Amino acid sequence: MVTVRAGMPAPGSRMRGRDRELAELTRLLADATLGRGGALVVRGMPGIGATTLLERFREHAEREQSVRVLRADGTAAESQLPLAGLHQLLGPLSDLLASLETGWRAPLRRALGLGGRRCEPLELCAAVHALLVAAAARRPTLCCVDDAHQLDSESLAALVFAARRLDHAALAMVFTVDDGADGSESLAGLPSLPLRALPRDAALLLLRDRLGNPPADLTDSLLDLAGGNPLALTELADSVTAEQLSGQSAPPAAMAAGSALCERVRRRLGELPARARTLVLLATADERLDRRTVADVGLDEDGSGLREAVAAGLLTVEGDAIRRCRDLPAASLRAAAEPGKFRAAHPLLADSTRRRGHAYRRVWHRASLATAPSPALTRELNQVAEDARRAGGHRDAAAAASAPPRCRPTTSQAHAGSSAPRGTTGPREGPTVRGPCCEGLPRWPMPGWRARQGCWRERSNCGAVTPPWRPTN
Repeated sequence: MVTVRAGMPAPGSRMRGRDRELAELTRLLADATLGRGGALVVRGMPGIGATTLLERFREHAEREQSVRVLRADGTAAESQLPLAGLHQLLGPLSDLLASLETGWRAPLRRALGLGGRRCEPLELCAAVHALLVAAAARRPTLCCVDDAHQLDSESLAALVFAARRLDHAALAMVFTVDDGADGSESLAGLPSLPLRALPRDAALLLLRDRLGNPPADLTDSLLDLAGGNPLALTELADSVTAEQLSGQSAPPAAMAAGSALCERVRRRLGELPARARTLVLLATADERLDRRTVADVGLDEDGSGLREAVAAGLLTVEGDAIRRCRDLPAASLRAAAEPGKFRAAHPLLADSTRRRGHAYRRVWHRASLATAPSPALTRELNQVAEDARRAGGHRDAAAAASAPPRCRPTTSQAHAGSSAPRGTTGPREGPTVRGPCCEGLPRWPMPGWRARQGCWRERSNCGAVTPPWRPTN
């Protein structure tokens, strides 16, 4: 595996694409030091980089000698342990208990594991708020709570109570939370800072931080698979072999099912009912999924599955369109799905699109099921691509031409039935198309990119259609 090489920046030495978010957190802390306290919830999908952002912000705050930094990390192991989160966060403040009113001490002693009596929830919440305000009166204070949705419920309730009452204290509270995760609804109403997928230029810089300057084909493949998700990009980069880095073997074509991101996605999918999971896979397999298609396949008649998937943050609804969350790469959903479940989405979609007369989508989904070269299917793909091109539907033409190459004949098979002169390679090589085999339907044109193995290179060599556009550089 390739991790760090001599002369490369150390992983994590730079945080890419988060300058605006870090500046907003810095403003929150600056206001708190002036007595204008506040709270912020950093929200995003798994792997989007909320923990990294919080860590960099915490490091920045610790360099400010006047700021006291408290931290707590939510974990599944302690999520059912009452008061475990408060024990982490408030431990450094135990010497302040004696300065508080007598009524606040007993609830806090219990939270800190120092004995004390059980109390009413409001009494504990008020005591936590009083302790934090007392700490801030002595020194500006920052509370950093990572994965807050995994805190035990008593600790989370007390911290959210305090976060709503910081107006006149030199106190800032920052939480990170996975969008749609169980427990995240407890922070609803607090100001939020959403994190989105990295733009391509920032993702490229992050990739180069890990690998230096990898070959263009490898770069395109990793960026396409990661979809701007920093954890996906980091794990993919760390899995690259020396042969792939030198161009001697093909770039990765999928994410590892055992990767940290896929494990998190698998847990999120596992929390959904079966119908909701199927909807997520359908939207991953077809970027033009809509309510009518869902109805055609006889799925989710009462709409409950869709509501569950939207609440979990995995799907969005725009009118009749049903879309996969763009901050979570399609590759992670494919890898995290139960064996055979993602593949089973294609015949459902092929049947629905056949009835609706969507030729290119029907043929593409059939091609996704191919396990061996099929000249007949290849001819159908080429025909629907040509029909779409003539009708001005270049996006559809590219989609049909971007079918997985398994159904395509090999070069020798293609030339055996081709009218092209012997010794030629068929249509010229075109630029990369981000087709359904990568992220659903393509986002194109992307002129000037080198053809990537598994995309236009294989199709041009086997006699598939030429892209309906030309590279500009």
